[in-house]
Amino acid sequence: MIPSRYGIYCLLALIPQALLASYSDAALWLLAIVCAVLVLWSVVEFGLLKQQSRKLVINRQVAGSWSLGVPARVSMEVHNNSARRCRLECYDLHPGMFESEGLPQSIVLQAQQRGKLSYRITPTQRGDHQLHGVACRLTQWLWQYQYTAPLVNNVRVYPNFAAQKHFNRLAGASLQTQLGTEKRRQRGGGSDFHQLREFRDGDPLRAIDWKATSRLKKIIAKEYQDERDQQIVVLLDCGRRMAHSDGRLSHLDETLNAVMLLSHIAVRQGDAVGLMTFGGVDRWIAPIKGHTASQQLLKQLYDLRPTREAPDFLGAANLLMQRMRKRALVIIVTNTRNDEQQALTEAITLMRKRHLVLMADLQESVVGDLLVQPVTDSDSAHAWLGACGYQALRDQFHNRLRGHGALILDTAPALLTGHLINRYQQIKNLGSL
Repeated sequence: MIPSRYGIYCLLALIPQALLASYSDAALWLLAIVCAVLVLWSVVEFGLLKQQSRKLVINRQVAGSWSLGVPARVSMEVHNNSARRCRLECYDLHPGMFESEGLPQSIVLQAQQRGKLSYRITPTQRGDHQLHGVACRLTQWLWQYQYTAPLVNNVRVYPNFAAQKHFNRLAGASLQTQLGTEKRRQRGGGSDFHQLREFRDGDPLRAIDWKATSRLKKIIAKEYQDERDQQIVVLLDCGRRMAHSDGRLSHLDETLNAVMLLSHIAVRQGDAVGLMTFGGVDRWIAPIKGHTASQQLLKQLYDLRPTREAPDFLGAANLLMQRMRKRALVIIVTNTRNDEQQALTEAITLMRKRHLVLMADLQESVVGDLLVQPVTDSDSAHAWLGACGYQALRDQFHNRLRGHGALILDTAPALLTGHLINRYQQIKNLGSL
């Protein structure tokens, strides 16, 4: 129980009365009577509020699965089963790390009336979470009664699967604009034979099938399509550097969002997608095809967390070579440092014996910020020189990996999705795999 606004006014009004009571017996008797009335009124209000709280029924309506970083709406229905009017203020007890908008919520209900409340919540951490209860505050004239409605809902926060639904609604140019992907001209129209058809203006001469042309007495061309039934495996670093965050989401969260959309696109093009983690977490999902592939990845990755361990690139490469006998596109997603260059070079050299390797090396925004900030004093000059040296060593390392046959993608985590899809489409179009 805490005083309401009017209760505070009544208590403040007693102050001058108490001062007068020190000089007058009549004022003292009056003060005693007023205090007795207030105490009696408070006891009555407490009983009424407690009784009314038992007749308030609150139900929460919430989806069982949410997307990381995507606002979701939570609704609550309140039914006043009492015979009196109530003024109610609610605060939903959601996980503390989540961001909410529109709390607390207030509502006034007449006797036997129903009402609805809603607010928006943005999950900022994947995994299993609970909405534990609803903190309620009932207000009467003098007092406010606080209690917690025992209402528990379990929710799962997945990587951003909402992007897949968005992708299905987008067409060609719209998709390229919103994801930042590029449309590249396909050279040769793929390498898998699709069908024979009549020659059209603009077809290359090498597409003509001379035997079919001679037999049918008209020019016939071969039509090709992108290779299908290929293997895509993401080798995901879950070590300590993937916990770094340049914004609301960590590097690992941004990576999982990108991987989920890439897998959705790859499966739609007939490829199989798998994933292997290293750096303190060992999870293996063999490449799978079909519409269930994305669902399987979601179930396996929704609770993945970065660890405090250093990544073992060579150990992960050896394990992948044992698990993957068929040639595949191996996408390594990590955040490299100078002391790991030798191990990573050996790992990529090993995997290149059988696979096509693409390494996505995530940038940290602090380095880019130092490179563009104005140099005004010796401290900023030293910081700028340090950033230049770090970037130069990073570029040299990437060039050395290119010399070993690896494809390199040097990108900020927030841009990883568009860049990764661009490179995948380019590999498909060129028939590199």
